[in-house]
Amino acid sequence: MITICVCESQPILIEGLKAVLDTSKAFRLVGAATNPLEAISLVTEHTPAVCLLDSNFGDAALQLVEEIKRRSPETKPVLWVDDIVGVESFRTLKAGGRGILKKTLPAATILECLWAVGHGNIWIENSISRQFVGFLSKSSDRYLTEREQEILQLIMRSKTNREIAVTLCISVSTVKLHVLHMFEKAGVRSRLQLALYGLRWRGVLPSAGEDDPPLAPAGSEMTRKPVSWRDAAALATLAWPIAAAPASLQSGSSA
Repeated sequence: MITICVCESQPILIEGLKAVLDTSKAFRLVGAATNPLEAISLVTEHTPAVCLLDSNFGDAALQLVEEIKRRSPETKPVLWVDDIVGVESFRTLKAGGRGILKKTLPAATILECLWAVGHGNIWIENSISRQFVGFLSKSSDRYLTEREQEILQLIMRSKTNREIAVTLCISVSTVKLHVLHMFEKAGVRSRLQLALYGLRWRGVLPSAGEDDPPLAPAGSEMTRKPVSWRDAAALATLAWPIAAAPASLQSGSSA
């Protein structure tokens, strides 16, 4: 029997899930929580096979995934969402989540997900599975892809995600996914840090002294391409207030 716990802010959804689980002898609901602190206590006490987590808790949901994996490695977190949001969902899966499940799916599909995750599989909808597999396969690459280098150049020119999407004729969600991927490769946590990294790597700003991982192979187009006067002006606009800012602001970690 697969044991389940749920962390959901709306009690009516908990009751609905319990009714669905009661239709099958393969599952047992061992507890329900309405906030992350209660969920941690439940997981610690019962060590369920699967824990459904309400995505409406925002960043706390990601932190909860990490805490569950630390306290109960056997428990497999599944993000329970109203709608699938690419970057947030991928971050959760990368943190150790084992599935993304929409609350609006039929009862049979919910049971299918819990069964698959309970038996050690990753469960995601077909609509995003190909994109996520591609994201995971690329995450092992050391260098930025050509598209990521293009996006970094635009970030260094203070362009927003929407402006980048228009320039490159791609969706805003795709831009966000590339930016998240670049965060991981460069070892940074914000656009500001990523821009500073690119500026140092291009030689526009002096090195910060740490051993920065290379963003592209030596001699690649990104390193050989000179900075135009127009780009230099945009870079200077970004670099000047950063260089003059207090150290606490230069190292900000907000994404």
